[in-house]
Amino acid sequence: MEIIKLENVNRIYSNNGAPYTALTDINLSISKQEFVVVSGKSGSGKTSLLNIIGTLDKPTSGLVSIFGDRISIKNKLALSYLRHQKFGFVFQVFNLIPALNSFENIEYPLILAGVNSENREERVQSVIDELELNDITSKKPYQLSSGQQQKIAIARAIVNQPEIILADEPTANLEPDSRNEIYRIFQKLNEERKICIILSTHDELAFPFAKRMINLENGLITIDKVN
Repeated sequence: MEIIKLENVNRIYSNNGAPYTALTDINLSISKQEFVVVSGKSGSGKTSLLNIIGTLDKPTSGLVSIFGDRISIKNKLALSYLRHQKFGFVFQVFNLIPALNSFENIEYPLILAGVNSENREERVQSVIDELELNDITSKKPYQLSSGQQQKIAIARAIVNQPEIILADEPTANLEPDSRNEIYRIFQKLNEERKICIILSTHDELAFPFAKRMINLENGLITIDKVN
């Protein structure tokens, strides 16, 4: 089932008044339950592609459809609702709230969504058990390693039960052992929760975990293959 479709997508930014092309004629379809790794050097267009898929940015030209709906006709409120209902986001910077402990950081999106306290606690604890985080739930971000912080960020991303996770360079600040552990978590979420994973990276350790590899060079797709 196709859940993401980009047709002739271009993204051009203004760089001190000069045009800078981040994406050129991108044609891409992604189906439910895929694990896609988007590779490429820094500046190749990976973040621009993920931002457009996640409706955080709009293309300069071309069409983007998410779950069959064209995002160009949706207003900001509708796009915000779509992101909240369908997407989980994991970034290179963990974006945890320093004053909150791990449990509270995971819980925070549910508070924003208006979920009652009983259901919040149940859902947060379920994610904690699933990702084996019980030993760090009372700790604040400064008490955690970088790998642990990213695990909390992943738990926060899935607590709303998204159908798609967008992970933009999620292991760039981690050591090899931690990077592999994070990739295994994404693989587990893909296989057991059936979440579509779209992960951008230049880290070759991620490649064996992908079901599909896409490579970007200068905003162009040069490789699109199933592993």
